[in-house]
Amino acid sequence: MSPRLPFAGLIISALAAAQTVSFGVVGGVSLTPDFESRFSPAGPPLPPLILTDSSASERYIAGGMLELRLPENWSIEVDALFHPLRFDEDHYADGTLHNIQPLPVVTWEFPALAKYRFRWRSWRPLLEAGLTFRTAGNLNGTNPSHYGLVAGAGAETRLGRFRIAPEIRYIRWEEDTSSQPVSRSDQVEVLTSFSTGVFEGGRAFGRRVSVGLVVGATVTPDLRPVSPPFPFLGSSSSNPAAFLVGAMVEVGIARGVLIEGDAIHQPMSSTSRFSGYTDTQSYNTWSFPLLGKYKFSTHGMKPFLEAGPAFRGAKALIGSSPYGVTAGVGIEARLWRLAIAPSVRYTHWGPNSAFDSFVPFQNQVAVLSGLSF
Repeated sequence: MSPRLPFAGLIISALAAAQTVSFGVVGGVSLTPDFESRFSPAGPPLPPLILTDSSASERYIAGGMLELRLPENWSIEVDALFHPLRFDEDHYADGTLHNIQPLPVVTWEFPALAKYRFRWRSWRPLLEAGLTFRTAGNLNGTNPSHYGLVAGAGAETRLGRFRIAPEIRYIRWEEDTSSQPVSRSDQVEVLTSFSTGVFEGGRAFGRRVSVGLVVGATVTPDLRPVSPPFPFLGSSSSNPAAFLVGAMVEVGIARGVLIEGDAIHQPMSSTSRFSGYTDTQSYNTWSFPLLGKYKFSTHGMKPFLEAGPAFRGAKALIGSSPYGVTAGVGIEARLWRLAIAPSVRYTHWGPNSAFDSFVPFQNQVAVLSGLSF
């Protein structure tokens, strides 16, 4: 028997016995510089000029959190944190500072943490560790890495109906590739969360776990068109909407609150035209949205909202962003034991690191339907 099966069974059993789902807000500051300093002297025929990139941290961090309490003082927490970075480009000439240009970089961090709390009077010390993912925009020549490891320590206490938990986190990001300046791999953050246990008493799996299929089609073009300034250089255009198909699993957290994970195959194709010659190329991609869902309690059909991070596997599309954010709206109906849930989803992918005819659009819309038992 595979050694993974008992471990998976242990996790499922623990989740099934969970008692509380908490949600709240997180705020804090970064204690470490965002970027490495860089010095770039300019040689002849330019006048003596030095460009200095110096880190100038924006400091603040803010976002939301969702925590699933497990037995034996364990829990799982997922955050979505807005964390702007910044560096200043200092212009020196003849030893004199002539200009300072602030260059911000917008990032979102998505840590997924396993936490353990100790029992100690009114405060409960805690340890946490896990993975973290990052999307970035407004790059200004940078390319912050997209994933890393995170570990932290803190303490939690009650404040009325709320929980307050100050903590300190250490993040080790993967090293940047092909960017100037380079973001620092080692980061330290001080954060405080304010959360509540509104859904206390809800079972982690609710009444059931649903599995099924996802089918649909994209509404927007997949790949960027290319129209060179001279017709004889040819052109490239994205082909019509692609058919989507994949698998889904949906887990009940509490009344009306669920988590859905999908694995969706999305073929993309592009047609190039050059001097009367036409060539069509296809690319296989996979997207993996992880969505928090809320279903409204109504008689018969159930409207729902969904949102969460999305990840993409597209080795053939060099430079395409592997991370994004998805949001959607839909309605669920039941036909005997089959749940049919048509929806419209909008996905904003992170910035691409290359721009040619084989790079996807950052904004994409798809019409989907989940079929699950």
